[in-house]
Amino acid sequence: MSRVLWLIAVLLLASCGDDVVRSPASSPALPTSPTPPSPPSPSPSVNEQFELTVAADPVACSSLPAETLVRHYVGRFTGSSVGYLYGARFLGGAVYANWNVVYRNTTSGTLWFQDPPLWESLAGDSYLVIYGSGPSQVRPGESTPFWGRFEYCADREPDPYPKCATTLITCTSSVHQFAMQPQ
Repeated sequence: MSRVLWLIAVLLLASCGDDVVRSPASSPALPTSPTPPSPPSPSPSVNEQFELTVAADPVACSSLPAETLVRHYVGRFTGSSVGYLYGARFLGGAVYANWNVVYRNTTSGTLWFQDPPLWESLAGDSYLVIYGSGPSQVRPGESTPFWGRFEYCADREPDPYPKCATTLITCTSSVHQFAMQPQ
């Protein structure tokens, strides 16, 4: 009877496609204790409201119209690192990305708005596009320098993705300023 059981065991091992009988010493070691889960990462408050002021470098941007040099927006972070601005008319929507988005790194505190940039529709067919990224932590209520590019168009083409029909006024600087204040 024991020979029959031994023969069945050998046949079962052979039928698995492995003709080497392994001893327990050659099997891989099992972990002795489970790996503890990593702690959850901090996330911004859900529905955190803020006020954002963006100011162009007045020296580098002297060719921009005066009304475009300082812009005020209200926004809300939605429980992630993405915030949506309102309180102005932004281009975009159904056909293209929304052009009213700001991002923040919740670990370093940096803030940026590019890809897409802020694209605000102004009076008539004019618009202002602002690309920017802050190199340092944004502290509530404090003005923070940032690299950015302001693009002003006095007259846009009638198109879902409007291009400037006139000469685009552009200004780039690393000392534009922005300030973010929680509400």
